[in-house]
Amino acid sequence: MRRLAATLPFLFLLSLAGVRADTPPLLQDAITRLIAENDHWAYTVTIQRLDKNGHPTGGLVVERYDPSQPYDHEWTLITYDGHGPSASETLTWQGQKRKEMKRKEERPYVDMLDLDNARYEGENAKETTFYVPLEKDAVHRVPADMIEVFMSVDKVRHTLMGFSMRPKQPFRVAGLFKVESGELDARFDVVQADHPPALVWVRGSGTGRVLGFFRMGMGRELTYADFKRVKPYADHFAVKIGDVKALNF
Repeated sequence: MRRLAATLPFLFLLSLAGVRADTPPLLQDAITRLIAENDHWAYTVTIQRLDKNGHPTGGLVVERYDPSQPYDHEWTLITYDGHGPSASETLTWQGQKRKEMKRKEERPYVDMLDLDNARYEGENAKETTFYVPLEKDAVHRVPADMIEVFMSVDKVRHTLMGFSMRPKQPFRVAGLFKVESGELDARFDVVQADHPPALVWVRGSGTGRVLGFFRMGMGRELTYADFKRVKPYADHFAVKIGDVKALNF
């Protein structure tokens, strides 16, 4: 699960164990196809911070992910806050990245989705949309029943096209912070014609008030590009049944 968490930052990192018998078949097919592509893409991700109005703020952060490299070297920092990173900035980023990966390992996103109770929401000529509720304790201090999650699936290719998450209405967290609005949207697209779509764009933002007075807002937009098909590092150690040796290493 550690390597799966490293592949799709921000949301909905899925494992095969998370696809259950009661999951709608079309959604199950899409998730299974996504899993099959796990850790086969190297890519560059560009991160733009957003202010409370959804406008860009600060310099870009550019990172490169390559799952063909050893775990501690999968991520490389290219640009930090709009410039080449200094040694101290690289150390800061590495610490943040380790914490981010640890959180995803401790609570995989698939555990937050109640796939057993996913239901048909609607469709058009190209895609079918499913509503997927969150598990009761999915997000710490956040009432799961106040969050809506929708996943869209290509009806012909049986592949995930995108997903979105947003609050049903304003709600209060721990009695101190009121979430007034928020949204998280992601899009998948074909990056090589002979492979299922890959995650190419994510945007998340939200606003709220602390103690009903101080207004706060934050967000990020992530764009994925420069995809390269690679062999996962762990596959270099695959053992062939009947042969006591590592393959391709």
